[in-house]
Amino acid sequence: MSAQRIGKNVWAISAANFFIAGFTKCYMLLPAYMAAAGVVDPGRIGWLMGCFYVSSFVRPFVGWFTDAAGFRRVLLVSGVLAAVSGVGILVTDPRSLVLLTGLRILTGIAYSLYAVALTAYQSLALAEEGQGAGLSVITSTTNLPFLLVVPVCEALLSAGFLKTYLVVPVLLAAGTCAVSLRLPQAD
Repeated sequence: MSAQRIGKNVWAISAANFFIAGFTKCYMLLPAYMAAAGVVDPGRIGWLMGCFYVSSFVRPFVGWFTDAAGFRRVLLVSGVLAAVSGVGILVTDPRSLVLLTGLRILTGIAYSLYAVALTAYQSLALAEEGQGAGLSVITSTTNLPFLLVVPVCEALLSAGFLKTYLVVPVLLAAGTCAVSLRLPQAD
């Protein structure tokens, strides 16, 4: 595999990783959004934050789903699920704990699907000779949203643009879908 092909794969996977990581990291500010929207009960906010991790129970099955459906399809489905959950959170009343809990679980499932399928994809898309360097670039994009996305979301919340803050993860989910369609074919 040529160095140019390895580089193309690394940057494509890095972009996919950035978008899905950015999508999930936006919701780290969900407690601030809820408080600004008038929901200050720590128990409610704790449920919304913690229920995201219920999705980890689907991870053992994602590999089988990926084998059956293919990487691109799983990545696209999870990107669409992320967008649907993001739009759902955007339009849902912040006091609707049951609906928001369901949407947060869907957010976690979308992330779990994407994370597992993307990890499996990168093991095939990167040649052995460039894997170490490639993976170091890709994994660095996992935390890049803390630098580039979260401060924007924080500024929006601080300025009182609550709904605009919730648009950011929807845009990142759309980016996730777009990048998924453009990933190079893995052998």
